[in-house]
Order: sequence, then structure tokens, then C-alpha cells
Amino acid sequence: MHRESDPMANLLISLGANLGNSYETMIAASCMLNEAFGRECVRFSKLYRTPPVGGPMGQSDFLNAVARIQTRLSCWEVWDVV
Repeated sequence: MHRESDPMANLLISLGANLGNSYETMIAASCMLNEAFGRECVRFSKLYRTPPVGGPMGQSDFLNAVARIQTRLSCWEVWDVV
């Protein structure tokens, strides 16, 4: 459990999608993170499109981003929220 006196930490979460409408999936993920942690505590990188590596042939490109969450929660508490 976190305390108000705990220092703020920056946690990075990698996001990626290549099924269905990848853009809408990434927007939904960003909205969920903003709702869970607060818009003022979450920042997102630009979206990047990358080719798939491994996996089945014929996959669509991935849409990727990184979210930085500034929080007093432990990484395990963040994991539970995510």
C-alpha cells in the first residue's frame, strides 16, 4: 500500500496492437490508463508503426507506443490496475 510520503516514480508501459482497428485499440488503451491513473499522471509517446517479428505469416504491422505513468504506487500495484 502506498503512502502520500512515498516518492513519485515513473513507470513505463509498452503498448502495441495489430488486430482489428489498431488505432482505435490504442486510443481505448490510452483512455483506460488516463482514467485509472489520472490524465495529469500519464504521458504517451508518439505512435509508431512497425513490422511484426516472428509469429504467423501475413500479420498486419503493429502500432506501438510507450506510456509513462507518474505514481506513488509500486510496480505490483500498477500491474494490478493495468
